[in-house]
This record gives sequence, structure tokens and C-alpha cells, in this order.
Amino acid sequence: MNKYYLRQIDKLFLNIKTVFYKIFIKDYREIYINGKNNKAKLICPVNNRLDYIQKWSKRYDYWLPVIMDLASKYYPKEVIIDIGANIGDSVIAARLHGCNAKIIAIEPSPHFLRYLYKNLESNNENNDSTQVVEGIVVGRSKNIKFSLHRTGTGKTESELNEFQIEDEIKIDEIIIKKIQLTDLHVNQCSLLKIDTDGFDSFILEGAQEWLDISRPIIWAETEIITEEAGLVWQSVLFGMCEKNYNNFILFDNEGAVLLYGEYNKNMVENISNLIDYSLKENKNYESGMRLSRVSRYYDIALFPHERGGLYKDFINLVKNN
Repeated sequence: MNKYYLRQIDKLFLNIKTVFYKIFIKDYREIYINGKNNKAKLICPVNNRLDYIQKWSKRYDYWLPVIMDLASKYYPKEVIIDIGANIGDSVIAARLHGCNAKIIAIEPSPHFLRYLYKNLESNNENNDSTQVVEGIVVGRSKNIKFSLHRTGTGKTESELNEFQIEDEIKIDEIIIKKIQLTDLHVNQCSLLKIDTDGFDSFILEGAQEWLDISRPIIWAETEIITEEAGLVWQSVLFGMCEKNYNNFILFDNEGAVLLYGEYNKNMVENISNLIDYSLKENKNYESGMRLSRVSRYYDIALFPHERGGLYKDFINLVKNN
């Protein structure tokens, strides 16, 4: 039996296990994430797929903790910002790889925050090493539409209505604060990681002045769900050329390297075309026109010229693995 069918059987088993957990056991399960020579236990929602994906895609989310570790070694006095911290898997994976920089972990969802706090505590993280900021990072506008999905006690799942975010919002007694990167009062940031399921480009678009000051390495996910987001990505990517970000690496969503090297306007065109293609792939897949997707999204790392030494070390690690 080939690997594709084994993976589908494994996925079916995981789906059955998820339903069983929700009905009969509890609203969370335990998973393990690996470091260089060690591993850590996390708790996560029962429908979390991280361990399943990493089982079949060995490079999925592999390179992010590696570059976080490198950033902490190159720039030990600078912080790392993790927007979209989720259950804390990126923070803990970075620690397993040796990262000792202070991390600011930002997460808006009350559902994920409870897992984030528990995972940080059980893995000996405190406020000095990892500062949790509860809120949503907004981009160019104070008013955006945001849908919050909140899982209940394991059996039920409710969706809160879309709402307009101003300075803060309150719905069902849940308060979610609006945050801009300047509100963090951090001017020395070695690496900015963004993973917000389609909103990354808007965050970068609204952070241009802060980027001019901090000049971090940017690690972002290019998943888009609208054509507008694709246009914003194109605008942001061209803008990073003008800010003298001159090296890049593009990974597919399973951690394989697609492109790397000098970052210029010609390369922006190629990257933008790939991002647009991923949107079409997703639409065709969801409509049933395709049985699979070439790539759901891409991860892109952008390096300013003054952090070129780290880029060289990182790309050597990537090419040799």
C-alpha cells in the first residue's frame, strides 16, 4: 500500500478518535513536539492536527524554531514577536531548539489562550521569558471584520457573529483588545513571526513605520482567502524591496524550499504569482474541481540587509538538510 493511502487511513482514524474524545472523554488531548534531541508535551483541542501533519510532513513547521534559535544567538538582547501564538507550539518548539530570547506571544482567541497559558506553564515558561499579550493585531484600519470561533466543552461548537473592532470589542462577556505593533513599545525585534490565517499581509501593511525602526526578519504565512489580500501582499512585497530587504526564502506549506536568494522586484512578481495561484488552487479544491492541492499557502522569510549574516547561516542549514 502506497504512502498516500496509508496517510488517508491515518487521517480517518484521527477523525474517528476526535469524535470519540469529544463525546466520551474530554475537550483536549495531549501531543508531543520534537526539538533537536528532546521533546515536549502540549495539550491542544481534540481537533488539532499538528501531530498528524508533522508525522507525514517531516519539515512542516520545522524551520521556524530553527530561525528563532538563530535570531536569539545573533541578537540576544532583542525580542521575538509571535503573532498568532495559538496553543504555544512555536514558542515551545523554539525553546527545544535552544532559543533563549524573550518572546512576546500574541493571541486573540480565548479558546486558544487557555491552552497557551497551560502549555507555557507546564514547560516552565514565565512572564520574563515569554510575555503573553491578549488581543488582535490590526493592520491599516481600526475597523476590521473578525470572526471568532470558540469551541465549548468538547461536544458543542459555536461561532460568534462578525463584528467591527474599534479600540476593543465585547461580545458574550468576552473582551478582545485591538493592538498595533507600536503599542508593544518594542524597538529591538530580531524576528517577527505572523500566522493569522489570511490576515498577515494586512498586519504588515499597517506596520510600515514600526518596521522602519525595528528592521526585524519577517516570517509570515501567505495564505489568502480573497483577491484583495493577494493585492495587499503584492504591495507589501514591493514595499519591502524599497526598505532594503534584500534576501528571502520561500517554503511551501510542508516546509520544502521553493525559492531563495536575492530579493528584488522581479522576484516579487514571481512570488505574487505563486500566491495568486495558491488562492485559485484552494478555490478549485473547495469546489470539488481538484482532488488535492499543490500548495495551500507558502511561508516566506524576508531579511533586511543588516541581518545578512544570519541569512547566510540559515540558508546553509536549509540547503544541507
